[in-house]
Amino acid sequence: MTQLKIVIENASDWAAFYPSEDVVLAKDYLAQPTSKERYKVINLCRQYSYLSTGYYCSLLAEARHHQVIPAVKHIQDLSRRIWLGVINVDAQKQLSDVAGDAKEHQMMVYFGFTAEPQLADLARQLFEQMPVPILHVVFQRKDTWRLAALEAGALNTLNEQQQTDFANALDNYSHLVWRKAKTRKNYRYDMAILVDPNEPFPPSNSVAIKRFIKAAKKHDIMAETITRKDIGKLSEYDALFIRTTTSVNHYTYKFARLAQAEGLVVMDDPDSILRCTNKIYLAQLLETHGLPTPKNPYPDPFRPQSN
Repeated sequence: MTQLKIVIENASDWAAFYPSEDVVLAKDYLAQPTSKERYKVINLCRQYSYLSTGYYCSLLAEARHHQVIPAVKHIQDLSRRIWLGVINVDAQKQLSDVAGDAKEHQMMVYFGFTAEPQLADLARQLFEQMPVPILHVVFQRKDTWRLAALEAGALNTLNEQQQTDFANALDNYSHLVWRKAKTRKNYRYDMAILVDPNEPFPPSNSVAIKRFIKAAKKHDIMAETITRKDIGKLSEYDALFIRTTTSVNHYTYKFARLAQAEGLVVMDDPDSILRCTNKIYLAQLLETHGLPTPKNPYPDPFRPQSN
């Protein structure tokens, strides 16, 4: 049976709620030994910025094959504002009914639930596309309502009423069946190959790129190269093949995430970029599967050292 773990950064963050054996401190979760136990992990750390404690809790959870919320790709979407090209919600009628003549409306979303019943469907849409436990959402209106800001909230910043709303949403959500989103079926007809002409040591040189294009034609795929400035053209393609060196805090990750949101077949996909560029994730993954690795000459920062 899959067990639930609620990860918090400080014990005081849970002071307003009933004690639970499901609650674990982030430092203890990070330091726990590898096991075959199956867990659903709700990561409620105070922040998820790149390489923070919250970031690593989600990263190692994925390496341990735990079902975790938020996933690392959604953390990246928030921190780099990639949600601007990912989130698509219909907010016009709902917000017009609730906000009246106001030019701005803010709402809190907890696991897809909100305290404003008129905006229940909008909260659900937001959570389905950006599954983060606590979301602070800002809509602004000029001619029409638009999503202006989207940030992860934290337990320690909630007031008394918000804590009650959060607790009710958590209780409801933790009893739901977790399912992975269905993968969209895509057909590859036109493929973009992302290259950087100025990269000194690219993954594929110009000869290899020409061979890729030639091989694609044999499979009825029209392939052509694009560069960083062509990000606005992604929706014109059915697939994206990244042939420049990838990194998390890099335009290649943004290309991959936006292409995925458009429904393109992507290689390297965002999850692979997040995971394969982080040595701690790879080390944890190898340990999870019991594969031998070279001895680490440096102490593990997440595990207590014996004297």
